[in-house]
Amino acid sequence: VLFGRIEEKYEGAAAVHRVPRLHPVEEGSRAPFDHRVRALLDRAVRLVDAGVSILVRGEVGCGKEAFAREVHAESRRRGGPFVMVDCSEENAADLERSLFGTAVGGGALEAALGGCLFLHTVEVLPLALQARLVRALAGTEDDDARPPGRDFDLLSSSHWGLADRVAAGGFSADLMIRLAAHTIELEPLRFHPDRRALIREIWQAVAPPELVDRLPEDTLAVLAAHGWPGNRRQLIATLRSLVVLAEAGEPLVPEVLPHEIRQAPDLPSSDPSVGVDVEEGLGAITLAAMRAALEAEGGNVSRAARRLGIHRSTLYRRLQNPDAAKP
Repeated sequence: VLFGRIEEKYEGAAAVHRVPRLHPVEEGSRAPFDHRVRALLDRAVRLVDAGVSILVRGEVGCGKEAFAREVHAESRRRGGPFVMVDCSEENAADLERSLFGTAVGGGALEAALGGCLFLHTVEVLPLALQARLVRALAGTEDDDARPPGRDFDLLSSSHWGLADRVAAGGFSADLMIRLAAHTIELEPLRFHPDRRALIREIWQAVAPPELVDRLPEDTLAVLAAHGWPGNRRQLIATLRSLVVLAEAGEPLVPEVLPHEIRQAPDLPSSDPSVGVDVEEGLGAITLAAMRAALEAEGGNVSRAARRLGIHRSTLYRRLQNPDAAKP
């Protein structure tokens, strides 16, 4: 686990103070990236090194956290801490303590000094905390114990465009300006122009040298035809499972792939070799992504909706009526 929290109980207080646990990113733990994302990474590193804040936007599984970690690992502040706060994981009171600290301990803004602060799923940050965060980043917090301004790289991620949230009254325009001086979009795999080449490239990154040539073309074709509702996260996990099977001596024939990958494609593709009806494909992937998110969150509809970046009522309605998942 690269990021966690430690609990510090202090006398005379009922609350629990959560402090980001800092771990260096080890070389072997870094995610593989294809050349298209690699180009975005190079741009992001140049920008953060110049003091530009970056918003990384993308669907669930597109690799927003891995992208942010890699930017830090290649930045001029790579020797400093990488501090992540997941804005969707805590209630407002705990989130405030995580960000700003308490009388007995600093929060993430202080812990990130000299390194990188990454605000994950920042679009769900409560409005009251958004206002305080603007003041903290501007160096106008009343508490002298808080660091003035920011002496860290600032990255954040969102499922949605923050401008849409601002227009809907759910996000501070001032905070958007401070967090998203530049926005980087991580595209879903279903829109990748050449999934076959992408999969081959990532396979070469995750497989040991002796297995690089062991992925047959028919298996590669099945992988390329799949819509990948879990995007890069799902693809990388699947390829790593194939590495395990190959190391155990199993031939990597299509039959070793999970049933949901071997079945008919569930997403539209810009690859003309993958024949999928666009309307049906979008509906299928929407429903597949919703079910996958619900399973990942242990059946909790609210958390699954936050993971997908949609309203709880929308998720519930579409799961109850699968036809509603079609555009």
